[in-house]
Amino acid sequence: MTDAPIHIGTRRELFVDDYMIDLFDNAALHLHPPVRKNVVFAVEEPRENACSACYNLVQDQGRVRVYYPATTPSAATSPMAGTRR
Repeated sequence: MTDAPIHIGTRRELFVDDYMIDLFDNAALHLHPPVRKNVVFAVEEPRENACSACYNLVQDQGRVRVYYPATTPSAATSPMAGTRR
């Protein structure tokens, strides 16, 4: 018994494996290497700790929002504690 098709509608999908592909007929998966273009995010403030390496990107009404943990010298007492850029 086969699984039912996965309906993706009109949204775009990145195919990196054969999970959503039923049949390869004269086709192959090929990932192109990343190409550096423009800087989209630069760590500028001391609280924007470049070592956090945990950035969450969320699409919101045509915009891309970046959420990440910010550190402060004294996180418990700083007025910046808990803020996000």
